[in-house]
Amino acid sequence: MPESHAKLSSGVMKRLIAFYAAVFALNCFSILPRPLAYALACGAVDVYYLFDKRHRRVGLINLQIAFPGQSDAWRQRILKRSYRNLGKLVVEVSKFPKLTSKIISRRVSYSEGSLQRYLRAKEKRLGLLYLTAHISSWELLPFAHALYGHPLSFLVRPLNNPDLNRVLDSYRVRSGNRVIPKKNAIRPMLKVLKEKGDVGILIDQNVSPEEGVFAPLFGKEACTTNGLAMIALRAQAPVLPAFLLPAKKLGHYLIYFGEEVPLCQSGSVEENVRDTTARFNQVLEDIVRQYPECWLWVHKRWKTRPPGDEQIVYP
Repeated sequence: MPESHAKLSSGVMKRLIAFYAAVFALNCFSILPRPLAYALACGAVDVYYLFDKRHRRVGLINLQIAFPGQSDAWRQRILKRSYRNLGKLVVEVSKFPKLTSKIISRRVSYSEGSLQRYLRAKEKRLGLLYLTAHISSWELLPFAHALYGHPLSFLVRPLNNPDLNRVLDSYRVRSGNRVIPKKNAIRPMLKVLKEKGDVGILIDQNVSPEEGVFAPLFGKEACTTNGLAMIALRAQAPVLPAFLLPAKKLGHYLIYFGEEVPLCQSGSVEENVRDTTARFNQVLEDIVRQYPECWLWVHKRWKTRPPGDEQIVYP
């Protein structure tokens, strides 16, 4: 067999294994009682953490950048809890088909003042933009909010595994939400806002210089998507911080909506986008500082560097 065909076959096999493993896990967790599902998911993630040297190293580099004053032991503890959040996320997604508006109220509620801030922003009738990120069980935020009667469209980067991506999207839309693929997303997002709908955009991933601007995050320039600022400035739509935060009891969460983030509009288009994005990053940083164990630390967040800046060597 030619080498190219062998690589293709190997890639297809890995994709199928990942797909069936993920579907099997979702089906198993969906029928298990939550305490048992959490225990199994976190146990599996703990084992994975031990062997996942590459992503562990990425996470520790990021934690060193964000929290240089903390000890190595503290950073390792936070990283391990961050891994466990991924296990809990899988459990939450597995339960989506069984969630209803009645059931969700037992698990997810609004933090004090959050629903009022959301409804106040909706009164402007300009559409609404969510400034959000990979915090806690982030997939549950739009799902729960939609079950409470507030569906939205949210921007996603499709998974590399198309079969698994179709499964995940089928779960995401069960409560009435709509998924907007990242490619060529500007027109669909503007259409939603024109119809006075809501759009969620995650801003915490590294992007290329063509897709973003450099803005401080934990005191270090981070290449951040310019999409949220550009859409907000163009549509003049309000931007609300929106995060799912852990409650004290395991498996319970709070939907948090912060105060509307003011847009910068006194400079050129480029300056306004850059300065507004910097404000967004500050909002994200404030949340991560409060809940460091809830953020996805294993992403190479500071990989893209400004011209002339020292490269960060990720594994």
